[in-house]
Amino acid sequence: MDRDSKRRIRLGDVLKEENTLEKAYLAGYLIGYGGHSEWSGWARELRRNVYSRAGSENLLDEARMAYLRGKREGMDARYRDIQRGIYRVSKVEKVRMRRSTERFALFEGLGEGGTYRRPRFLRLGRLGNSLGMLRRSYAGLPRFLRR
Repeated sequence: MDRDSKRRIRLGDVLKEENTLEKAYLAGYLIGYGGHSEWSGWARELRRNVYSRAGSENLLDEARMAYLRGKREGMDARYRDIQRGIYRVSKVEKVRMRRSTERFALFEGLGEGGTYRRPRFLRLGRLGNSLGMLRRSYAGLPRFLRR
């Protein structure tokens, strides 16, 4: 398998593979290149199926080594492609990146010298005026709240 065709590996290609060691390598490459977590979801099921098939054929150690080699090479290829600018970011990753920038938007309000400005929604505005109206005697509030 050449270097460029590895990038086009899909889950269907891994499932169709007959050779157990090649299947373990492709599964590792797919998970490594995609940046998926191997401990949950479909990636966990795929890894478990590959290992159980390799165990039934007495190739478990070789399959683990092939899986780890594929995962390492997939992660390296992803890093290279990101650096080259040819890696397409999935929709899920785009949402994650957007959320991380929104998360730090709160700190843009830092003034000079490291002082923090109070957010606008916490400043007394309309809410402060309405509290003054509640203090009036016609609101029927107890004496200790009218002060």
